[in-house]
Amino acid sequence: MKILASSNGNGVEFPVEKWFTASENPLYIGVMAKPSPGLWEHLSRSKSVFLVDDGSAKEYRIPYRIEVGENSIFFLTPKE
Repeated sequence: MKILASSNGNGVEFPVEKWFTASENPLYIGVMAKPSPGLWEHLSRSKSVFLVDDGSAKEYRIPYRIEVGENSIFFLTPKE
């Protein structure tokens, strides 16, 4: 699974270390990624964020982000 972020038409992929369902109603998916240069900045500026799994991509927005130890956790919810 990976996150595909698009900012100003440039797509950047970030691998997802782990993911979990943080809430079912409304749907929030927590995804963990190892910090990497530009990760927070790029995802903060992204106009579109896609969660890609097994070749299918669904569009999400990122309303919440936190740093926990060595990981960044992004909470994704479907883009309406």
